[in-house]
Amino acid sequence: MFLRRSDFSRAATLTVEFTRELPLTLGVLFLLSFAGIRYFEGVAVELATSEQGPWMAQMGQAVVSMTEGFAVLLIGGYFLMCRHEKITWREFFRRTIAPLTAESLRALTLILLWSLALLIPGFIMYCRLSLIPFIVFCDPTYSTRPDAIARSMELTKRCWPRLFLFMLALAVVSAVFELAPHMLMIDDLITRIMFDFSGFLFSLFGFMLLYIIFENLRDSHDAKES
Repeated sequence: MFLRRSDFSRAATLTVEFTRELPLTLGVLFLLSFAGIRYFEGVAVELATSEQGPWMAQMGQAVVSMTEGFAVLLIGGYFLMCRHEKITWREFFRRTIAPLTAESLRALTLILLWSLALLIPGFIMYCRLSLIPFIVFCDPTYSTRPDAIARSMELTKRCWPRLFLFMLALAVVSAVFELAPHMLMIDDLITRIMFDFSGFLFSLFGFMLLYIIFENLRDSHDAKES
């Protein structure tokens, strides 16, 4: 089973629990990310007419967005692990940073190699490896079989087209939240914060949906194997 209707309400419930459990951490992350994006947007406007062009500022925006995504991944992983056992941040980092970094570098290498055959094959590989963080954080088999890439490929073998469409839909909706203020030429700070915060909450919701997909695929696969 990939996704059921009830999984959307479950993802919403998990998102609410997530924000209630770690409101300060998530709030600080959003404010820092928002301030960073706004700063580089201002720099891009200043550099637009210069010989250098705004590309440096645009790179800065991309770095801020990627940093926010990585932070959501870690904070979300901590939340999911704490649902099974209460651990400290120090214990969380001790258990996960080394394997998550190693698996992510291996996955990045595969994605880049597949991207050499055009963009779509690279995105397909990205989708098939998107379960790696959840395997490192929450999969009981990872302690005895520490190969998250093989496990992710195994779980997504039969459903990667649906996962591809799911990830594409998430990317489109996220892009709408990001581009809408520019397309509508919104300069009001409060309205811009509302748009960006809605996009931030949607990213948390998408993270929880992907986690539920992982759980469904893991339980279905392991049930067939046993």
